Amino acid sequence: MSIGIVGIIVLAIGAVVIIYIGYSKIKHMCC
Repeated sequence: MSIGIVGIIVLAIGAVVIIYIGYSKIKHMCC
């Protein structure tokens, strides 16, 4: 029972979005 290519792509996009939101929040608070 493998997740498949679609699952990997969805997880990758979700991780990128979370990192981007966190980075923008930290940058906004810092400077």
